[in-house]
Amino acid sequence: MDIAYSYLEGIDLTATFTFLILFLATVLWMTCPKSDIPGPRAWPIFGNILLVSQFNSTPKKAKFVEEMTRQYGPMFRMFLGPYQIVFVQGHKHVLDVLQKRGREFIDRPNFIPGVKLAEKVKGGSGIVSANGDDWKVMRRFSLQAMRDFGVGKSSLEENILEEIQNVIDDLEKMKGSEITNLKEMMIKASCNIIHSLIFGYRYKHDNESLKKLIKTMDNIFSGPGSLSASGLFPVLNLIMKDNLKVRIEGFSTLKKYIEKHITEHRESFDPENIRDFIDMYLVAEKEESERTSVLNPAALLTSIIDLFAAGTDTTATTLDWSFLWMIQYPDVIGPGRMVRLSDRRHLSYTEATLMEIQRLSNTVIFTLPHVAVCDTTINGFKIPKNTIIIPSLISVHFDETIWRDPKEFNPGRFLNQSNDIINKEYLIPFSLGPRICPGESLARSELFLIFSNLLHRFEFSKVDPDDILSFEGITGITTTPSPYRLKADLR
Repeated sequence: MDIAYSYLEGIDLTATFTFLILFLATVLWMTCPKSDIPGPRAWPIFGNILLVSQFNSTPKKAKFVEEMTRQYGPMFRMFLGPYQIVFVQGHKHVLDVLQKRGREFIDRPNFIPGVKLAEKVKGGSGIVSANGDDWKVMRRFSLQAMRDFGVGKSSLEENILEEIQNVIDDLEKMKGSEITNLKEMMIKASCNIIHSLIFGYRYKHDNESLKKLIKTMDNIFSGPGSLSASGLFPVLNLIMKDNLKVRIEGFSTLKKYIEKHITEHRESFDPENIRDFIDMYLVAEKEESERTSVLNPAALLTSIIDLFAAGTDTTATTLDWSFLWMIQYPDVIGPGRMVRLSDRRHLSYTEATLMEIQRLSNTVIFTLPHVAVCDTTINGFKIPKNTIIIPSLISVHFDETIWRDPKEFNPGRFLNQSNDIINKEYLIPFSLGPRICPGESLARSELFLIFSNLLHRFEFSKVDPDDILSFEGITGITTTPSPYRLKADLR
């Protein structure tokens, strides 16, 4: 005992304490995430979890990125735990990542907890999160189905026009009165259009099943995205209110709804009478069964979830923005007959107006996350394999090297002196490259037909000339307008 005491007495406690501090600092430094790319200091284990959570939860994501850009430059990074997330801005680098070198950044980050959780809830990878050969097979089928059964077919155009007539009927009942639920009308129309394409029938606008379906879609889009910090650390649901619960419940409800319809289709399937997307899938599933297992029941379910979720809210939100802009700038179009897709080439100013609305509104500010599939570079910075890349669409749409006065509303920027459409390559609301939205053609048809027909039929205006309109959106997974009111009078 005396020997031990004597030994301890001889130790320099100050030196020991200093050694422990240096040892701890060394361990922390060695485990701290490192990158050549500018960005906020990242902590061991957690990375920049507070900032990532703030990015996911703030309704002002564009302003958040603007502030980060002021501090770190147009290309910066954050860490979600061990995962590096790089934000890429400006048309040169965004188009490089998405299109010119799109194959280097083609994958989705299905290795991070937020994506894994979504796949677990949905029952597997769909078109959105699948990678490799699985993604190629599902995308090829979806595009073929759109061509064979959807876009360009008179039956689809008639379905869209019937939905437009339903909206017209609703607006005529409210002509001259205050309207505050235009988004609800738009989402009923867009939901019904994708519903008829996938399931073969539409609902009446007052149907309770349609209302429940729309509520489900709202829940899916109201939750945080795949980069949610709570996906990595679930306890943050309690601490930061970064809550995935609402979104998970939305996916679960939609999954049950789709499963019911798939079962009914399998029971009534007739290969001589292909009714919709599901029937086409059942045919392909049987034909491909000997060559691949990709087109299976789980993939059908998840692909429909992805198509349904992507094809409803974004279109309705873009239309909601469209009529907000029109009550601010009403002199776009006059009365006329029902507009069809064949009229598109003769309505270049209407087309340019819709393009300008998409450029300014930025319903989708950033693309879904991409992943570097190999070690590469962007703008001279090293990008290790599996780095998560977030290209900024809004940075392209507001890039001053492309657009003169980019914050000003000017449809003429998309027209030349011959009234032909120009500058299309810099308008990318559906992203670009291999991962471009598979429903782009359908969405463009819907937007043009609904927007132009309603403008031909109604004059939209402020309820009170003194109403102050806000064009600063509220960003969740999509960016929606702040609440506004308008009135619609027959032309």
